[in-house]
Amino acid sequence: MGLINSLKKAFSKPYETVSVAEAKGLLSSGAALIDVRSGSAARLLASQGYEAYSLRGGIGAWRQAGEPVR
Repeated sequence: MGLINSLKKAFSKPYETVSVAEAKGLLSSGAALIDVRSGSAARLLASQGYEAYSLRGGIGAWRQAGEPVR
C-alpha cells in the first residue's frame, strides 16, 4: 500500500457527521441516538458493520436546537 493510500485510510471516517435536522430525520425513521463521544462511538460501530453517524456540534447543538434529551 502506498503512502497516499495509507494516509487516506488513517484519516478516513467510516461514518457520517450529521446536523441536528438530519439527526431528527434519522430519529423519525426509527434510529436511536446516543451521546458517548459520538465520533469514537460511531467509528467503533461502523467498524462492526453498523450504519453510524456523529452529530455535528454534539449534545450541545441538540440542546441549543431545543430538542429533548432523555
